[in-house]
Amino acid sequence: MTANIKPPLQLEATFFEDVHISSSSNFDDEQPQTEKLRFELDLGMHPENELICKVDLRVYTANDDGENQQYEIDVKASAVVSLDESIAEKGEEVLRFSIGPIVYSSIREMVQIVTSRCGFGGYMLPAVNPKIAFGRSEDQE
Repeated sequence: MTANIKPPLQLEATFFEDVHISSSSNFDDEQPQTEKLRFELDLGMHPENELICKVDLRVYTANDDGENQQYEIDVKASAVVSLDESIAEKGEEVLRFSIGPIVYSSIREMVQIVTSRCGFGGYMLPAVNPKIAFGRSEDQE
């Protein structure tokens, strides 16, 4: 006899909406690498069913003057998730801190695969603290 247990969180799909990775023309391998990553995490609910959500994550390198970075990176990936009613009231928190890192890990993998075929060799995005990277701005103060 098997129980019909529905998981509280079900990842339905992940996909890349935009991928831009290019070798930086101003990289100096004699100087330390000083790139800065930026994150934009957006959450959206299905208009007819609040238990179906979309998580969009954009990861990109800041293009500040004086940055010494191997690659210019701008990648946006998304996930579609189904929530169980038991966690619906904590939906935003669950999506930020459970699904955000899953989408980020997909982006890390994509960047490593693409850069392994580029001029400067493979590059892996750093591990991040989800509270800092994917938290709301008021959580970070």
